[in-house]
This record gives sequence, structure tokens and C-alpha cells, in this order.
Amino acid sequence: VEDGQQAIEAVSVLHRELLIIDLGIGSIDALTATSLLLHQFPSLVVLLLADRDTPRLRTICQNSGARYFIPKARFVEDLPRILVEIKNSLGSPTQS
Repeated sequence: VEDGQQAIEAVSVLHRELLIIDLGIGSIDALTATSLLLHQFPSLVVLLLADRDTPRLRTICQNSGARYFIPKARFVEDLPRILVEIKNSLGSPTQS
């Protein structure tokens, strides 16, 4: 998808459990899309990507409700570990 509105529509139609979204997307930004989606789909796992990594940006992402944040420079290194964490949390018997 190319912007936050398309992400919202895709999750609404496809009923996915995970959304990986870039902070640099278009008309509806990723943080707004994240907040709107989590309001509608509280169990959705959101992973935000960003060009930079600062403590302030991490706090903003966390406050949006995103569970994960990856700077693009670390995407290849961090994504496999995070996907395992997500898989384990979705498959755990304590979650419905």
C-alpha cells in the first residue's frame, strides 16, 4: 500500500494480524493509521519502520500503540527476531 488510508482499508478487508508500515507514507500518516487501526482492531500487531532512530521517535511510535519499531538501517537484522516474537505471542495459549 502507498498510504495510511490504503493500509486501513487493507487491514479492514483482509483481517490481518500484523501490519508493517513505514513512517514515511503519504496522505494519512503511519501514526494516525496505527491509532485508527488499533482502535478498530485492538489485537493487531503494528511494526513501524523509520529512516531514523531517536529516543523521541521511539516514544512517539510507542505512544501510537505500535508494538515494534525498526529503523530501516536495522530492518534486515531485526525483522527475523521480531517475527519470531510475534509468531510466539500470537500462538501462545494465553491469547485468544
